[in-house]
Amino acid sequence: MADSSLSVAEHFHERTKYSPETINSKAQPEWNRQPIPFKTYKLGQTYDLKPYLREISEPLSKDPKVKEAQQLSHLLIHSYGLTAEISNPPNVYYLRAAPSAGALYPAEVYIVSRGTQFLPPGLYNYQAQNHSLLQFWQDQVWSELKSACFWHPVLEQTYLTIIVTAVFYRSAWRYQDRAYRRIFLDTGHLLGNFELAAAINNYRPHLIGGFADPAINQMLYLDPSLEGRSPFCPWRICTILSKICLPVVQPFPQTLKPPIQIFRMGNCSVTCIRRLNWVRIPPAIRVGNCPIKDQPWKTSTISPSVLRSPR
Repeated sequence: MADSSLSVAEHFHERTKYSPETINSKAQPEWNRQPIPFKTYKLGQTYDLKPYLREISEPLSKDPKVKEAQQLSHLLIHSYGLTAEISNPPNVYYLRAAPSAGALYPAEVYIVSRGTQFLPPGLYNYQAQNHSLLQFWQDQVWSELKSACFWHPVLEQTYLTIIVTAVFYRSAWRYQDRAYRRIFLDTGHLLGNFELAAAINNYRPHLIGGFADPAINQMLYLDPSLEGRSPFCPWRICTILSKICLPVVQPFPQTLKPPIQIFRMGNCSVTCIRRLNWVRIPPAIRVGNCPIKDQPWKTSTISPSVLRSPR
């Protein structure tokens, strides 16, 4: 019988924490039903961000529209962009800039635009698999956003808002009732990435933690039985919100084929997508059925131009 003196949060943490007696009692996940870590849309307009990647030493464009696109492109790829591919035929796994429990990447990133030189008013989803933004709603929703955030004053001077969501099933598929803990760790890492990447891309982030869930669900066309939220955060021209979402399992998109293979071990290979000076695989990491031992690997220098024209 549950201890009545415990809060709901304490009861949840006690019930889901690991212990030597219960750690091996969990059912194994169905490996052939692993959820896809990308959200897809049947309709929408794509804004490709790859042409706006540049070397760190390369100055920003003097064209305001191109400069905005360069800053946004680097903000997203440094926060949640793909960094490597791990191949274990017939499966392919992608790693990202933000850490994730089990490399399941439950988070989704949305952008709400008030209307800028690069992004017209509307709703966008960050498509990490090909580093682009997909506009799935072409209309002004800023007043709905301000209402959902209880007219937070920072939104008066903000033109872009990032909303971070997390897909529950992507994590629950493996971690079951403990997934809730994993998801908030993942979204916390991602929000930290955004704050750091903002500083080097001339943004000032501001986190908003108070908002009306039903209003945000309706604005983003999310099913509240499948999706939920984390905190938000606005900046000098960009806000960040954070939510939690869960789309259905779909066929794995093969739109991105990273071109440079760094190393191969048996049937496992790791491919680098953007600049890495050193790769070190932690001990006891297992990709599918193929173990990767603890061994350092040097990499060649890879230019961001790799992403501009993928082979």
